[in-house]
Amino acid sequence: METHIGNKPFKQVIHFKNADTVDIPPGVPIIFLADGSNDGFSATLPSTGPQNGETYGFFAGINSSSLPVKSGETGTALIWGFYNSASVLLQTRAATTDAFSSSASIGLGVPLYVQNDNNALGQNKASEDLPIVARLAQSVAALEGVASNATNTSLIYTQGLKVIIRGL
Repeated sequence: METHIGNKPFKQVIHFKNADTVDIPPGVPIIFLADGSNDGFSATLPSTGPQNGETYGFFAGINSSSLPVKSGETGTALIWGFYNSASVLLQTRAATTDAFSSSASIGLGVPLYVQNDNNALGQNKASEDLPIVARLAQSVAALEGVASNATNTSLIYTQGLKVIIRGL
């Protein structure tokens, strides 16, 4: 584990091994695997990690590597401190033929949670009791609705936003 002390903001970084079958991009949350092999070191994207309620308890941080971490390779994850561009979920839609609906502005300090299905951080759904893993370190203006079109086939809209990670 590395601790950086000096004239820069405090942060705590750990190393992990990508146990997923796909690359893990910078800025996305990762989840530790607990499969009896490389426990506390092997990690995956939330969407392919443990899906039996353990995902939130095994939060391993935000991939802070400068490039995507390829399957089987090692990277670094920020578990405590400021991160300049974490993937934060802002809008979703059910089908590519649907429009993205408008959304209200989001204030500084809003708690963020792991969004399993979307491999991002996001606000909590009222029906879920999830642990806070980060707080938004900037405010976000209201987003207008976006009509469907043939060039945008994504079901989610994420943006790289400033966050304070509190994964310890």
